[in-house]
Amino acid sequence: MNQVTGIEKLPPQNLEAEESFLGSLLIDKDAIIRVADIVSEKDFYKEAHRTIFETIKDLYGRQEPIDILSLSNRLTEKDLLDKVGGRTYLAHLSNVTATSSHAKHYAQIIQRKATLRRLLTAAAEISELGYKEIEDVEDLID
Repeated sequence: MNQVTGIEKLPPQNLEAEESFLGSLLIDKDAIIRVADIVSEKDFYKEAHRTIFETIKDLYGRQEPIDILSLSNRLTEKDLLDKVGGRTYLAHLSNVTATSSHAKHYAQIIQRKATLRRLLTAAAEISELGYKEIEDVEDLID
């Protein structure tokens, strides 16, 4: 909660970019090659999206097809399909994205939002340390 306004604020995130990114991976088997080094599963705001991306990377590592059928089968094997929204949500991801040509752009948005969340977390941790009033400030700075 914001201490000045008293209003709860969401951390930086863009769920539409996450959905479009995952949809791009589902409609273009080569999209993962272009974006794998930009985004990691830790960069996703939505837990289900983290799980889906991790599973897509797993499929890629096993040299299996990256499509709705393979993804839903793998998620079922890991007992995670319902947790991510089921086959209906996977179909939604592939339908929400008309083209995979913007996958890199979506990946960059996801990565930027994740960086901003990490900055906020670091700032909160630093603030908490400041309130502890540790005697040895040099140790605190280190």
